[in-house]
Amino acid sequence: SAIAERVGRGALVAVDAHAAAVDAFGDSLYANMILLGVAAQKNAMPIPALAIERAIQLNGAAAETNIAAFRLGRELGARKPANSAAQRSADRTPAGTPVAGELETIVAIRSAFLEEYQDAALAQRYRRRIEALGSLEATRSPGHSGLTEAAARGYFKLLAYKDEYEVARLQTDATLERLMAAKFEGVQRIFYHLAPPIFARRDPRTGEPRKWRFGPWLRPLLKILAKGKALRGTPWDPFGYTAERKLERRMISEFEALLDEIGKRLSPETHAAAVALAALPEDIRGFGHIKRENCEAAKRREAQLLVTLRQPQRPSERRPAAE
Repeated sequence: SAIAERVGRGALVAVDAHAAAVDAFGDSLYANMILLGVAAQKNAMPIPALAIERAIQLNGAAAETNIAAFRLGRELGARKPANSAAQRSADRTPAGTPVAGELETIVAIRSAFLEEYQDAALAQRYRRRIEALGSLEATRSPGHSGLTEAAARGYFKLLAYKDEYEVARLQTDATLERLMAAKFEGVQRIFYHLAPPIFARRDPRTGEPRKWRFGPWLRPLLKILAKGKALRGTPWDPFGYTAERKLERRMISEFEALLDEIGKRLSPETHAAAVALAALPEDIRGFGHIKRENCEAAKRREAQLLVTLRQPQRPSERRPAAE
């Protein structure tokens, strides 16, 4: 095409962002964010991908979905060129099934984030779980896919819960300072709007903590707090005794137990239920009471799916379709 001749065929990356946005999010509005992710994956952006995600979080508008669209773009950008044998094989793969390289990118991106979020040990814990499940899916359910990707996304979401240490890390990241300096001129003071769980007042209508406005004096304290991430999940974590943090840690341990059971019961007959179970964390969103309600809904759905996982219907047991 004329575009390929203009930019050079080796530099052209063709992605149907409109279709990808509609398929993944039900709205073509996220096509531009997907394209931004592709550009970031191809090193065509002057700032790192992590900085772009920080900017999306700061903007606040549909942040979770926009970040998901951006990461989807990175995954699409990691695919091999369309004229390669690998991509021709991928084109014959059912929709929604990631090729090996794409799944590797999903895991690699999330592993790198977990290492910054906590440490290398957490990233390794994540990779080992997903790699083990990937091997089981290939051997026990040949011809089926989607389970490993669902687990890679769901397990990551539970491991990387946003606590006080993570908020402090994000707020004091050096990349964030550069982004703000580039976007806003003459910034002299930065204020923080936070709801510290220890002394935040409750909203009389919702019962949730109200946000307080803090001045620039808070930044040095946030830097100290960010380094406290080493305490996360230990008996010395002062925030770990709140109900929400206990819930988040319990969800991780319960999901790991669920992955163990999925691995033991995985077969072609149970594969669909296993994929649905592994994807449940994607529905647990929000904070406070919203998160608790979503967690309860996910547990109810889990109970239903576990019946299918534990008592699969064999092909010979299925009723023939009515003629």
